[in-house]
Amino acid sequence: MCKMDALGRWDAIKHARTVVSPAVLRQLGAWENKARQVRSDIVAVRRSIKRRPTAAGNSINSIASASLKITLSTMSTIALLGFRGQLAKPIVDAVTSPEFAGKYQLPVRVLTRTIPDDAEAYANVKFYKVDATDVESLKPALEGVHALLNLTAFDVSADALLEAAVATGVQVYFPSDFGISGDHYNKSFIAGKNAAAAKARAAGIPKVVRIYNGVFLEFVTDYGLFGPNPETGELKVYGDGNHPLATTALADVGKSVASLAYRSPSELPDSVRLASEVTSVNKIVAEYEKASGKKAKVEYDPDTKAILAKAEANEIPPTDFFTILYALATVDTTTNFVENERELVNPGLWTWKTVAGAFAEKYKA
Repeated sequence: MCKMDALGRWDAIKHARTVVSPAVLRQLGAWENKARQVRSDIVAVRRSIKRRPTAAGNSINSIASASLKITLSTMSTIALLGFRGQLAKPIVDAVTSPEFAGKYQLPVRVLTRTIPDDAEAYANVKFYKVDATDVESLKPALEGVHALLNLTAFDVSADALLEAAVATGVQVYFPSDFGISGDHYNKSFIAGKNAAAAKARAAGIPKVVRIYNGVFLEFVTDYGLFGPNPETGELKVYGDGNHPLATTALADVGKSVASLAYRSPSELPDSVRLASEVTSVNKIVAEYEKASGKKAKVEYDPDTKAILAKAEANEIPPTDFFTILYALATVDTTTNFVENERELVNPGLWTWKTVAGAFAEKYKA
C-alpha cells in the first residue's frame, strides 16, 4: 500500500467498524497501523528537513531520499524455498503483480538447490543456490527477510531452515501445507504435516501460519481428482457426493499468500482456510457434463468408513495418493471449508475462480 492509500483510508476505517465482519476488521486494523506508521515517518522527515536548511536542489534530493526510505521501510521481503512445484510461480506472479504493488520489496528471493538455466527470464526474482541442510548456507539468503515460505515436501527436514530463519530474524513462516486441513485431524500423512508445523512453532519464529486450500482446482479439472477423468469421464465417489468440498485455484492460492505474507505477526491467524469455491463432487460432475457435453460415468461407494480406515492405517500405497485424498476428504473437518478466511485475504482485491469457469475454459469450442 502506498503512503496516500494508507492515509486516505483513515476516516473510512473509523466509520466501518460497526458494519463489517471480524475478518475485514483485521484488515482495517492493519491499514490503520500502516497509516500511523507512515504519518510518523513523514513527521520525522519534515523535522529533519527543518533542522538542516539546504539549497532548494539539495532539499528536493533530501526529500526524495527520505521518501524512498519510508517506502522501503514499509515494504516486506519475501523468500521461497523450492521452485519446481505447483505453487512457486503463482506466488511469484502474485507478489510482483500490480494488485500488491508497494507491499513487497523486490526481487522475490528463491532459495533452490539448482538455479534454473532460464533464471534470467524471471523478472523481479533473485535465485540463491543453497544447501537446505546447512544453516550457514541458508543465512545469507534469509538476511532481511520478513516472510519465508517452505514449498518443499512436508517430510523433508526443515531443521536447518528453521534455525537459519530464527538466526536471521524471519518474522513469518509458512510451512509446507497447502492442502486439506489438519487443525482437527491428526492421522495418515496429515499427522506428519502437523508435526512439522508444531516443530516450526517451537523453533521460535514469531508467527507460523498454516494455509489450507482444500483441493487444487486444476487437479479437479485437469487430473480428475474429485472430478470425472478428462479422458474417460469416469469417477468413483465415496459417499453420496454431496459433502462440501473446498477447491482453490493455484492463482488464487498465490494471491492469498501475497495478501498475507507482508503483514506483521500480530495481524495473522495461526491457520487460514481458503476456497475459490466450496462445492461438492455432484456439483463438479454437473459442471463437467454441462461444459463438455459428455455424460460422466460415476460409481458411488457408500462405505466411506472402509476406505478411511485403510487410509488411516497406511494401507493405501503412497503412489495412489488420490485415493488417500478421497478417503480423508470424507472427514468433515478436512475439506469442508464452509467457514473460511476468504474475506481476510481478499477484501475485494480480485475475483475468485470457479469450477464452472474452469470447465468452460477447458472445453470451450
